[in-house]
Amino acid sequence: MSTAPAGSLSLSKANLKNSLANSATFQAFVGAANATEASARIHNSAWPIPADGVAHTLAECLDIRPCAVIAVNLDEGHSGYISTQETDGGFNRMGILTLLIYWTIPDEIKTDINEISTRMENLLGQIMRDIELQVNQADRLDFKTDYIGKIERSKVEDVFNEGDELVGEMVFVWEGI
Repeated sequence: MSTAPAGSLSLSKANLKNSLANSATFQAFVGAANATEASARIHNSAWPIPADGVAHTLAECLDIRPCAVIAVNLDEGHSGYISTQETDGGFNRMGILTLLIYWTIPDEIKTDINEISTRMENLLGQIMRDIELQVNQADRLDFKTDYIGKIERSKVEDVFNEGDELVGEMVFVWEGI
């Protein structure tokens, strides 16, 4: 059973998923031939549940990546969803969504920090541009502000179990759905 998105928050997440799935850069990154295939590599709030229900194996991690996760941002203590009353008695709804891009670092560049950083920065910048070009299109995320946040490499102690990964963060502030 699948519940359809309804309301500002879930519709915004669905629209961001559509925007990302339609990004030619993201499609190439995940090896997808089209938006439908790319959509399968975009997860809602977290990675899929591990086979054992507890922790992903290295093989599962390598199979899941590359991928993206769309989550509600808990930035500065906010819930990620804000509704404010307007002077006309209506409400203005807005929120903050975080898009996390997960990439397994190829063995041939694991020691080249500059190459790793440049590849991820290029990827995030190109995906951001693709998403920006879709604003004001049906079923795409309309947003007021976007920015690239943290880029973090996996901790040394996690590499053995999860593989060497880089995670790039993109943040979108939406309003008015």
